[in-house]
Amino acid sequence: MEFERSKAVIGDAQSEVTAYAIKGNRITVHLKGDSSFTFEIINRNSMTIDVPILGKVRYTRIS
Repeated sequence: MEFERSKAVIGDAQSEVTAYAIKGNRITVHLKGDSSFTFEIINRNSMTIDVPILGKVRYTRIS
């Protein structure tokens, strides 16, 4: 996953970002259209995201 000011790349898909919202340890990424998703930061190397059907998925940075 890569995030820049105006775009997000997740896997092979690139989307236009219209806004970011930060509340505590949760970051919501608003994409062009009506979709958005929220990450919860656990620490500097881990975060989770709620994925429909799958539930909460944890991502860990690989160095």
